[in-house]
Amino acid sequence: MQFAWALVQEISFRDVDENRFLVQTNCLGDWKKITEQGPWIFREQGLLVEKFDGSCSAMAVDLHRIHAWVRVHDVTELYRKKSLITKLGASIGEVLMVDMNSSGYERGDYVRIRVWLDTRKSLTHFVSFKPKGEA
Repeated sequence: MQFAWALVQEISFRDVDENRFLVQTNCLGDWKKITEQGPWIFREQGLLVEKFDGSCSAMAVDLHRIHAWVRVHDVTELYRKKSLITKLGASIGEVLMVDMNSSGYERGDYVRIRVWLDTRKSLTHFVSFKPKGEA
């Protein structure tokens, strides 16, 4: 993972339990990259990352969520509002960020929503919504 993260400074790994590790960084930028970017995939498996301050046992940290980008296609101009897209994302997971793709630097007519997905639940394949006042 150290290679995939392309970090600025050295980091250390410590085994806590089977498939559970503590990662210590020496640079705030590296720490933010590891904990706030992603999703991180290792050997075709999602890497669950949680912030940890050392105030409790590492085994007490609940690992059950992963960052993911959700792409919503064919959003018409009438519904292309950040507040509506945020509500739509909330039905999928905890919304972290909404990218309206208004700059047009990415191709396609879609918006992206960054969410925490709960790994204990099935993936949401589609979500529909009906604005107030429509039959």
